[in-house]
Amino acid sequence: MAISKIQASSLEANATNLVLLNSASGSSSIAQLDIDSTHINSTYNNYKLYLNLSPVSDGVNLYARFFVNGSVRTGGSDYTYLDFRLDSSTRSRGMGDGVAQISVTSEAATGHELYEKISCLIDLTDITSTNQRATMRSWNIQKNASYAERTSISSGTLKDTGHDAVNGIRFYWSSGNIDYYDYKLYGVKV
Repeated sequence: MAISKIQASSLEANATNLVLLNSASGSSSIAQLDIDSTHINSTYNNYKLYLNLSPVSDGVNLYARFFVNGSVRTGGSDYTYLDFRLDSSTRSRGMGDGVAQISVTSEAATGHELYEKISCLIDLTDITSTNQRATMRSWNIQKNASYAERTSISSGTLKDTGHDAVNGIRFYWSSGNIDYYDYKLYGVKV
């Protein structure tokens, strides 16, 4: 039996399947947050995104759209989604098929005061595949305009890419700008 010598540095580097691709933050008001082909490209097919956003105004919903060949898909029937609020006894949900965007949150009430933000853990799967539909799954915690905490999950997909790979994602509020953001984007090694 042969015993291999393994250096601690190589063991640590291979201990995870996540590769940090970009980390960014900003506190200047922006209309949308774009993560483009600089980071989402053919290097990885799956990504994990840790995202925190705060709006400039109360009572807004977070939406997402995909880039295809460098352009944002904005057609009125490009996406389908389902979102589901988990912290309520009524278990409210939203859904759309053949809509212009993916709804990331199940409640349009994110606030803009201190600590009223949304935190998302997002899985992007089959993003650069030319034979599978790009899919986004998100687990969300948000504070609404009344400072009440809400939890939700959502899933959405680009209905048909025409066999073109997705190479970016855009996040934006239903109304008003993004006041603050920070995120970390990881590529998932298979």
